[in-house]
Amino acid sequence: MHRLSLLQLSLAVGVVLGLGAGVAAYVLRDEPPLPPCDLPTEAQLVDTVEASARWMARALQPNDRYWYEYDRVADEFAANYFDVRHAGVMLSLYQVAAEGDLSVLPAADGGLQYVLDNLTTVGDITAFDDYRPNTDLGSSALVVAGLAHRRAATADDRYDDLMRAMGRYMQSLLRDDGGMWFGAFAPDLEPMVGRTSTFYTGEAFWAFGLLANQFPGEGWDESALAVAHYLATERDDEEEIENPPHPDQWSAYGFAEMREWRELEGEELGYIRALIGQYHGRMEREIRREANRVGDGTEAPDETVTFSRGAAFGTTVEALSALWKLSTVDPGIADLEPQLRTDLLC
Repeated sequence: MHRLSLLQLSLAVGVVLGLGAGVAAYVLRDEPPLPPCDLPTEAQLVDTVEASARWMARALQPNDRYWYEYDRVADEFAANYFDVRHAGVMLSLYQVAAEGDLSVLPAADGGLQYVLDNLTTVGDITAFDDYRPNTDLGSSALVVAGLAHRRAATADDRYDDLMRAMGRYMQSLLRDDGGMWFGAFAPDLEPMVGRTSTFYTGEAFWAFGLLANQFPGEGWDESALAVAHYLATERDDEEEIENPPHPDQWSAYGFAEMREWRELEGEELGYIRALIGQYHGRMEREIRREANRVGDGTEAPDETVTFSRGAAFGTTVEALSALWKLSTVDPGIADLEPQLRTDLLC
């Protein structure tokens, strides 16, 4: 099955105007190095991102959902659809708009309308609830991130109260140790105690950081700090990650956002340095794995290798971009800036 996923493109768009995509220079043991690549120009990167964003914008349907995935072999769109995917595509379009391309705003706002039509509110707490009959943390966190970028793009504050209400929903899922529950049961929005997500906690961490910078003095930084400590010290153990730390681009985004008001220190600094090590050479490993899967034309493809979605490449570049930006401003990882730059630029 050969599929093109909007999320694959949305994750790549999320690093627009970073250093750009490339092949890591890390050489695997017993493997010949990949051939040198031609570095893309800034204009080429911007053109690619804008073309991708236009493609995503065209995927907005009349019902304000996005066509998420297309099967080129069967010539049909996939029927599966989840709120976190919707929020991720909407977020990416707002990220592009925040970098100056306002042509994608109508498509992003169309996706926002779908969110507005599918909200559950209990008291002063609001959640995006297309995951009926329940709600999940990740989709609301990405909606908050999208609204923060919309505000940056337009200076429009009409959704500030919604951002706060969704932030309170996230806080309602925050545990004493900084971990977070998967979501809440509708219609009362009672937390799903006992169920967690590998990625949702990182998404919420980033959203808390954005809220802290958007609305200073309201306590969002305290929530961000609690989650940051959990991510750095406990998440890998709770989620039973075999090769920690878990490669999580959302956590990279979150720590980069938190750097606006706090330097890395202690266990958080150690975690980020380990996360950088986890991503070092990851792009080349993914390229080699996919090459083994499809074959080189002279040998049969290795069908035992798992299909590598484009998101694996997009999220790697996304994380490296956030970590590189962090390395340029935080003295605790400044020594790793050349390595990160090389991993990004090939």
